[in-house]
Amino acid sequence: MPRSIKDKGETGDEYVIVIRWCDSGGESDGSWCASVYGVQGCHTSGSTLENVLDMVKEALDMCLEADK
Repeated sequence: MPRSIKDKGETGDEYVIVIRWCDSGGESDGSWCASVYGVQGCHTSGSTLENVLDMVKEALDMCLEADK
């Protein structure tokens, strides 16, 4: 079941981050996937929850920078 958290980007605005387990269905065991609600194209994945949280914060910063 997906989980969501709120985080503040560098701008101080609050964003909802949806994190879920993504089963690859293949040889790999899968990974954690994260999307930022309301920010088009802002998705990432990581092997651990800690890793995916770091990755999604970086992805959010890059998405916001690209929208400037």
